[in-house]
Amino acid sequence: MPHAAPPTNALLSTALKYAAYGWNVFPIWWANADGSCACTKGKDCERIAKHPLARLAPNGLLDATRDEAIISGWWTSYPHANIAIRCGEESGLVVLDIDAYKGGMFSFEDLEARHGAVPYSLRAKTGSGGGSMHIYLAHPRDGRRISSNASGKLGPGLDVKADGGYVVAPPSVHVSGGRYAWIDTENQQIEPTPEWLLNLLGSANSTPENPINTGIELPEDDAKRLADEWFAKAASRVEGGSPRHDTWVWFVIQMKDSAVPLAVTKQYVDEFLHVAGELGSARNVTEQELRAALAWAYNQKRRDPLPAARRALDDQRLKPEEAEEKPNQGATIPVADADSAWMTAEEAYESAGATGPRFDLGFPAMDKSLEGGIYAGTITTCQGKPGIGKTMYLTQAALHLAETCAVACLFADEGVRGALITLGQQMGVPRNDLIARDPAAIKNAIDALNDKRPFFRLIKPSHPRAAIESFFEDFFRLAPPGMQRVALIDSGQRVRLKDTKNREGQFEAIGRRFETIRDISVNNSVISLVVSQVNRGQYRKQDDLDDPLAGGYGSAAIEFASELLLNLDGNPTKAAPRVRLRAVKNRISAEGTFEIPLMMDYPRKAFIEIDPIAVEGEIDAEKLKKNRHIDDEIDKLLQAWPDGLLTGTIKTRVKGRATDVIAALNRMVEDGKLCMDELPRGGQRWKRSLGR
Repeated sequence: MPHAAPPTNALLSTALKYAAYGWNVFPIWWANADGSCACTKGKDCERIAKHPLARLAPNGLLDATRDEAIISGWWTSYPHANIAIRCGEESGLVVLDIDAYKGGMFSFEDLEARHGAVPYSLRAKTGSGGGSMHIYLAHPRDGRRISSNASGKLGPGLDVKADGGYVVAPPSVHVSGGRYAWIDTENQQIEPTPEWLLNLLGSANSTPENPINTGIELPEDDAKRLADEWFAKAASRVEGGSPRHDTWVWFVIQMKDSAVPLAVTKQYVDEFLHVAGELGSARNVTEQELRAALAWAYNQKRRDPLPAARRALDDQRLKPEEAEEKPNQGATIPVADADSAWMTAEEAYESAGATGPRFDLGFPAMDKSLEGGIYAGTITTCQGKPGIGKTMYLTQAALHLAETCAVACLFADEGVRGALITLGQQMGVPRNDLIARDPAAIKNAIDALNDKRPFFRLIKPSHPRAAIESFFEDFFRLAPPGMQRVALIDSGQRVRLKDTKNREGQFEAIGRRFETIRDISVNNSVISLVVSQVNRGQYRKQDDLDDPLAGGYGSAAIEFASELLLNLDGNPTKAAPRVRLRAVKNRISAEGTFEIPLMMDYPRKAFIEIDPIAVEGEIDAEKLKKNRHIDDEIDKLLQAWPDGLLTGTIKTRVKGRATDVIAALNRMVEDGKLCMDELPRGGQRWKRSLGR
């Protein structure tokens, strides 16, 4: 059945209206015209038009928000996304879900006959039709957690969405083509949930009688953040088909071993019931089973805390004794199987996301070689010897990207002061005026930076939030939603991680930094531009441009992390300001490796691309001049020795590299200027041709 989607602005305006009511919302997938889900699973999806749009809300209902900027960004990116409202204390809602096709209306009538009427409150008909509806009631918000997934408690076809649950809201479209819509829009009063209903929904509390994992525990905020990450993984496992009970056991064991307090882990019972219940295929789990497994897990001896928990514990200076991680002795409940680690091609593409549009760097030859520019989720690394212009090149690219993207800069190497001088020069402000902090020059630099650049920020390199992880966290929080995010980092070797390891080697530390930048960039679709320092021993002989390129510190990790690896090569001066830019690794385009000649504009501290054809012509002319000089020396030498000279003698008496002298001798033979005799015992004698 064709689905008549509402106007693209209706979903956004409605989501914003719900947020104004105090309801937390997030986007979920919608159904295509053929009844398939818009996600990559299509018709094979078990939750068509009902599950979170993970690219925007990777943690599902945990990402629900009332922030207008975030909501606008979500529905601007995916204007057809259905709207989900998070229920429970967060939004102040308890929603009674009546499924008429499963006998829900009869169960509802029986429920009221036994306990009393449910007050007439705000109601919505669901997209499935047939009399199915949602009744919106007020959450008591008195500290009680009202369980979602009440199947079996209220009767067939009756369910409740409260803490840990969400509902699909009007004007979303059901897979059947029906639209969710409000009933009796003149009466929008939300009545309190009857106490008898709250009592029916009350959950059994299965708490460890004597939990042995006490003493070292994460603070609540750190524990909640860590638990959210692990719960998202657990939800993905359930969606991938892993047994629900085993997945829950796996989750609570991670929580126990990671020093997450029991009180925090308890909060995820309702969320897990909702995730498990939404699939609706294999046997579901009950709240009693989940709480029993929770009690069992927290009565087991804790293993050495996992790495993520250890970092948080180290921040508290609570460092547990180093111990080899061993299997949990006495564990009798099976954990989730390993198949959840594997993905189908469809799942892999959905989790990776699309590369999206390309963003040009403002260098025409470079952008042409990259087939239009770079794209989200990639790292571009530029390296070379000190003073050759690595930071200058990437800063120039970042300024160009800032016209359409949100840009954040971390200048851990050059520092903010040096970076501001570079930025000012590239904006056309004289260097000396910037160094002297001339007020007019500073104002001109600020005005130029702000012009046509909606978001351009620099973080203080010495600030605690300048660690890689915190830098990106703050960037994601501050950047306008919907804009492509670009991070400029100078340099990959100088930035800090939140956690430091004792006795960690230099290359291991650099490797962890680049891997962290890469993981964050890929997982959050960030374009990262990274300056890389080099080993000083690698550029001592760069007077000879044929020597190997300068190698980066921790080069293996840099090469692994970078989709585009650039080397700047040369010895630029004001008199000879040329350098070569070599793309020694290129996974951005099908061009492969390539080279672009550049000229450094010293007053503007910027690079200008040079026409490669003109450069080739100049190189050929220089090479011809050099060859003529060697030819003339050989000819003059052999004039004084009519009987000729041996190869070794000529090489020692003619200035130039041996390979160039040999090439000149062979060339002069081909031109008829010289003749060469092979000697009986080996070697060659060269002399001028007869008649010369």
